[in-house]
Amino acid sequence: MYNDTRKIEIHIDGDASEMQNMIPKERTSSHILYYTPETSLYANIKQSDDQDINEEMEGGGIVMIKMQEPEDQIYFDFINQKTTEQREFMSRMFLIESVNDSVPWKLTGNLKSILGFPCMEAFYVKDSTKTVAWFTSSIPISGGPALFHGLPGMILEVNSNNGNRIISAVSVNSGDVSSPIIKPKQGKKVTKDEFMKMVEEKTGATKSDGNAIITIKMQR
Repeated sequence: MYNDTRKIEIHIDGDASEMQNMIPKERTSSHILYYTPETSLYANIKQSDDQDINEEMEGGGIVMIKMQEPEDQIYFDFINQKTTEQREFMSRMFLIESVNDSVPWKLTGNLKSILGFPCMEAFYVKDSTKTVAWFTSSIPISGGPALFHGLPGMILEVNSNNGNRIISAVSVNSGDVSSPIIKPKQGKKVTKDEFMKMVEEKTGATKSDGNAIITIKMQR
């Protein structure tokens, strides 16, 4: 199981700017990674809406801030080197199939222990963003959380963009997977570029990696 913590940056202008301090500065969600030597599936663990905020404003208005984790799944086929992403966006499901990227990881030689597993550090830089990962060859699977992969062992920790996103393994349970790892099939088939263009048009975001969605509703 992994905890995925992401910093939230939001700008509110005009009369609603007083809401700025009400919005949490980060969001943590929990995920589970099922894996075999051939495939893996990374999925959400359903959580309660304990980070929702209802606040009465001056003048009698009510502000509701609802934070929802999209129902995403990421499936890796290690044999055929393919990825299938099932992404939820604006209450619609999309299916993205692609060939696994070749990630230019560089080993640093640094070592540490995570959950009792000896881990090695690696990093890569893309579009001025540095990603640091810690992986263990004790689990000889070239996978990891979210879309992070490509190292000679399971990735147990990721620090992306100087702490803007941190994914950490909080437990590892060895043994047979209790149910088959099933490739996601729900959603409209789109390319990764098509999906990212749609997200950018709707939200102004230039990247989409399953970030938490913040919906702000004002009632007078």
